[in-house]
Amino acid sequence: MRRRILIATTTVALAAIAVFGVPLALVAQRIVRDDALRRLDREADAILFAIDNDVERRAPVDAAAIGRALHPGRRAEVIDPAGRRTVMGSEIVGRKITAVVQAASGTRVLLTATAHDSDRRALAAVVVVGGLAAAGVVVAAVLASVVAGRLARPIAGLGQASQRLGAGDFSARAARSDIPEVDKAAVALNATAQRLEHLIEAERSFSANASHQLRTPLTALRLHVEELAASSDEETRRGADLALTEADRLERTIVDLLAFARRGRFGPGERVDVAALLRDRSPSWNTLFAGRHRRVVVTSDPACAAFGSSAALSQALDAVVDNSARYGRGTTTVTACTQRGHVEIAVSDEGNGIPTGAERDIFERHTSFAGGTGVGLALARSLVEADGGRLELQHPRPPTFRFLLPSDPPPGGPPR
Repeated sequence: MRRRILIATTTVALAAIAVFGVPLALVAQRIVRDDALRRLDREADAILFAIDNDVERRAPVDAAAIGRALHPGRRAEVIDPAGRRTVMGSEIVGRKITAVVQAASGTRVLLTATAHDSDRRALAAVVVVGGLAAAGVVVAAVLASVVAGRLARPIAGLGQASQRLGAGDFSARAARSDIPEVDKAAVALNATAQRLEHLIEAERSFSANASHQLRTPLTALRLHVEELAASSDEETRRGADLALTEADRLERTIVDLLAFARRGRFGPGERVDVAALLRDRSPSWNTLFAGRHRRVVVTSDPACAAFGSSAALSQALDAVVDNSARYGRGTTTVTACTQRGHVEIAVSDEGNGIPTGAERDIFERHTSFAGGTGVGLALARSLVEADGGRLELQHPRPPTFRFLLPSDPPPGGPPR
C-alpha cells in the first residue's frame, strides 16, 4: 500500500510537470530569444542614429561612425537609399541571430550577432524550470510517503490483529487511528474478537463441566462392573472385562476431548501405527455391529503409519463407524493403505447413502438427515483437520467416507 500510494503520487506529479513544466520551459526559451532580438533592434537603431546626418545629406555612409556605434562581436551591414553597401565587423561563425531595421529614408541596417549568449541564457532558464520540477517531485514523494505511512500503519495494525485472532489469540485488539473507515473496520474486528472470546470461553466451560459431570456416573458404573467382574460365572466375567475396557476408553475419551476443547488439538503430533489402531478398535466395532445383526470388515496394509494424534484419529474413526452402524446397511468395510505420501482410510457400507443435494451439508454441525444430533461427522472432521488431514465424502451412494492423513510432519496443510 505504501509503495502504491508513493507511485501514484509521483505519477501525478510527473503528469503535472509534463502538462505545465514543459510549456513553461518552452516559453522561458522564447522569452530569452525575444529579449536578445530586442537588444539587437536597439543596437541597430543606435547605428541608424549615428549615420543619420550622412543619410540626410545623401552622402556615403561613414564607416567610422558605424564602427563607433557597433558593439563587440557584432556584424553590421548598412544599405543606403542609393544601394551602396557598407559592412563593419567580423564574420559571425556558428548559429546567429539577425535584426533588420529600416529608416523612413529607405536606409536598412542588418545587425548580426552570435546566438551563443542567448542559447546559454535559454538553457539556464530551462535548467531552473527543471530544477523546480524535480524539487516538486521530491516534495510530492516526501508528502506521499508521510501520508502512506499514516494510512499504512493502522491497516498493518488491523492485519496483525487479524493474524493473532486467526491464530487463536482472542485478546487481540486493533487500535484506533482517527481514520473513519479504518476505525470502523477496527471496531468490527474488536467486537468479533470479543464475541469469539466469550464463545470459546463458554464452550471450554461447558466441556469442563460436562467432563466433570460424566466422570461421577462413570466411576459409579465402573464400581458395579468391577463387582460383576468378580462373579464366578465366566460369561459374566468376560462381559464385565469388556465393559471395563470400554469404560477405560470412555474415560480417556473424556480427558482427550477436554484437552482438545482447551488447546484446539490433542497434543504434539506423533507417528501413529494405523494398522495397530484399527486392530485395537476392531473388537469394539464388532460388538457394536453384532448387536445390530451386521458385521464390520477391517483391512489394512501391514506398514501403514500416519503423522498426527492417535487419540484424535481414534475418536474420528469411532464417530464415522458409529454413523455407519446407526444409519447404514449391510456390511461396513474399513480399509487403510498408503498412497503417495499420505495414508488413506475408507469407511463404506451398503446403505442408500446421502440424499441428493445434501453432500456438502453432512459435515455441518447440527445437520442430520436421519434424525441424529448432527455432531458426529462435524466433530470427526474437526479432529482430523486439527492434525493436518482431511475427511471427505468420496462417494454419496453407496456412502464412502475417506480420511487423508499425512504420513510425515506436514510443512503446510493437508495432503491433496
